[in-house]
Amino acid sequence: MKFRFFVLILVLTLLGAFPALAADNPAQKNVPAAAPAPTRSWNGFYAGINGGYVWGRTNHFDFIGDASTAPHNVSGSIAGGTVGYNRQLAGKFVIGAEGDGDWANIAGKTSCPNDSFNCSTHASALASIRGRIGYAQKRFLLFGTSGLGIGDFTYRAFLVSTGVDFIAPYSITKEGWVVGGGAEYALRHKITLKGEYDYYGFMNSTVPVGKFDNDGATTLNTNLQVFKIGLNYRF
Repeated sequence: MKFRFFVLILVLTLLGAFPALAADNPAQKNVPAAAPAPTRSWNGFYAGINGGYVWGRTNHFDFIGDASTAPHNVSGSIAGGTVGYNRQLAGKFVIGAEGDGDWANIAGKTSCPNDSFNCSTHASALASIRGRIGYAQKRFLLFGTSGLGIGDFTYRAFLVSTGVDFIAPYSITKEGWVVGGGAEYALRHKITLKGEYDYYGFMNSTVPVGKFDNDGATTLNTNLQVFKIGLNYRF
């Protein structure tokens, strides 16, 4: 940018220093000055699509009545959409807000304390509302993010032999926190490609006695890690 500006000034200075030469050459008359290259800005609204891989763990599938547990790993994929807004401050710092919502197929299971049953977790949706802060460098934007995470979960205890549930599955929308970061690259003036990692920590849920265990309540908790890529269009 500085080099182009220097060349433009130099050319204009030379033309001004030799007016006679410019006047003698018809091709030099009424030639508009070259416009300086536009400065890249991350300001404004954007929307896009995203998808990725999810892994995590149901840390607590705890049967309080008999002090037994059935923790297990979960994994799967997500796909959905993103909307957001960026505001570039003086210099290269960028702040903003972003929301995303994804369809999910995240699942895992293990043997229950009573090994005639399997205990399982399934997440069918994942969403977040987050703040972002970043640093822009030419076409790149490096950013950190944190905010509210939301997920739709279903927990089951079902017979290994038939797949029939002990009692109807327990479904719940869980809230928690999310923190992460990533990088975004401007492919074109209005189109950007991003890669992002997020960690979702969800609140514990307590299932009443008789749902999974006739002897007491059951505590459920699942945390997730997400790596996703996205393609955004800036308005």
